[in-house]
Amino acid sequence: MVSLILFGRLPSAGKVKTRLARSLGEEQAAEFYRLCVENVFQESARLPENVQRYFAYSGTSDSAEVQRWVGPQFHLFAQTEGDLGRRLEHAFDIVFSRGAQKAVIVATDVPELSADTLQCAIRALDSCDIVLGPCPDGGYYLLGTKQLHRELFADIPWSTDQVLDGTLKTIRRLRLSLHLLPMLPDIDTGEDLRRWRSEPAARGSHPIHAFVRSLDL
Repeated sequence: MVSLILFGRLPSAGKVKTRLARSLGEEQAAEFYRLCVENVFQESARLPENVQRYFAYSGTSDSAEVQRWVGPQFHLFAQTEGDLGRRLEHAFDIVFSRGAQKAVIVATDVPELSADTLQCAIRALDSCDIVLGPCPDGGYYLLGTKQLHRELFADIPWSTDQVLDGTLKTIRRLRLSLHLLPMLPDIDTGEDLRRWRSEPAARGSHPIHAFVRSLDL
């Protein structure tokens, strides 16, 4: 069984993308985030039926409201407290305890994330231990594994530009085999969004592209 876990929260103004809101305002930042997450919903729906989908939501969200938004195709669980590493570890722990043989966690603020990328990550786990999707800011947008390696979440400087580098060092130290996916940007700030809007990938027909082109950046 394969588990795909989306990390996210309800797209409420003032509660999401607070750094992006400094450039766009709270309403537009929340709308951008909503479009990003719903794009991942759509892309994940294109995966094979044996992929069990989860939405790991912020513990401060109302679970009934989250379920109405994500739909019945997603199983829900609340993220635990603590830093990102603790929350990732907890999420992997949950799905492996429920019988997952492969598990992939993805961020929900990556507008270029596609079903092809997700499927590539899942397939790569047939022949390697770890899959990583790097971001230009020094983090990663995707982490896949076939078992819980708790060391991947220890002594990592979360919320810095050293997350990817620290994770790669741990993978090498553990002698785990690795598949690196194409680099994709996550959008945290107005500068991130301006930079992405100038790229060819931002010129598609999805509602997120039209929304970004309409912004006064």
